[in-house]
Amino acid sequence: MSYHDRLASLRKIQKRAGTVLTEGSKGASGSSDSAQPGRFQKNQPAHACLVEAARAADLHPDTLAALLSDEDRADLDAGALSRAELVAFARSVAARWARGYVLPDEVELVTTERVRRNPLDGLPLMFEDRAFIERCVVGRGDRHDLLVEYRARWLAASSTEPNEIKRENVARRTANAWLRDTTRRG
Repeated sequence: MSYHDRLASLRKIQKRAGTVLTEGSKGASGSSDSAQPGRFQKNQPAHACLVEAARAADLHPDTLAALLSDEDRADLDAGALSRAELVAFARSVAARWARGYVLPDEVELVTTERVRRNPLDGLPLMFEDRAFIERCVVGRGDRHDLLVEYRARWLAASSTEPNEIKRENVARRTANAWLRDTTRRG
């Protein structure tokens, strides 16, 4: 997919074009410009900037690096690409992917990102919680989507409970009830 085709695709799926970095994840030849391992190790500030931007958008740093063209990487290494610009780019891509707007040359990256991320990471789950969740989602094609929604419901319920002592139990009860009801119907 050429740069101009990619830019046209982005403009079709976004309500406003916004800033687009110099090129997409594939060059004019159609070959992948994927990130080279260790590329950012030479320039620690650039690597830290990439990691920070990926974290801000809830992406893996390797995914964000693969989205950058060679020119963007050179600009990042030279300091011409600011942290704010990189964070804005990463967030715009993550938001677009969350809405289901994926460019043809990004499908593999989206799939890898979904597999790489465990939606339950960071939740204070007990062994019994994990066993219950696994019983509910084992063998389901929508497993990842269920786990993402489980996490969202856990965090929403946790944020509404003012009593810190009750917070985990309220979140656990809400998320588990939703998962139980959803998997029984589905």
